[in-house]
Amino acid sequence: MYRALTPWWEGQQGMADTVKQLAFAPIPVPVTPLHLVLPERFVAVGFYARHTWPLTEELKTWVANLVDGIAKHVSVVLIESLLPTDDHAPFPITGPNITSIASALTLQNNLAVQSAVIAKAQCFVGTYGGLMQLAVRLKKPALGFYQKFDGTSYFHKVLTEWLGVQQQTPVFIGRPDDVRFVKDVMVGL
Repeated sequence: MYRALTPWWEGQQGMADTVKQLAFAPIPVPVTPLHLVLPERFVAVGFYARHTWPLTEELKTWVANLVDGIAKHVSVVLIESLLPTDDHAPFPITGPNITSIASALTLQNNLAVQSAVIAKAQCFVGTYGGLMQLAVRLKKPALGFYQKFDGTSYFHKVLTEWLGVQQQTPVFIGRPDDVRFVKDVMVGL
């Protein structure tokens, strides 16, 4: 897949030609494990460190405040893995009305359980990356955040936003300052 889409990722091929190579069929959602008890209504949250979202004190505080604010209104289920599957370290998030699925994950069921939980969520909020893109593929409203857009293809972002429009799924990809701007505009600057 990555080889076939290399001209797109590198900006050498347009969207119309790229989309002709893609087929977005529904993703079959795995069954949630019986031992994993989820709230009836919840937001799936998945913040993890990566080059676009570093594990800094400033971002830890921003994430903690954001998730605390969400948890005051609706249950939060953390989509976090403590498994050695990649180089993404989870952001430390704790508090009332917040639960984690980390204990339900194994190397064998990691992606299946995460997919099942995101599919049951009201929406997804987290780091812009694979989990956020998975949420959009599952037709879940999604907010994905980055601090700096270095070391990743801008065309991934474009494709995720395009898919959201095609599926009529709300998608927001931005920086913490972008959220402040939107909030200021919504309350009348």
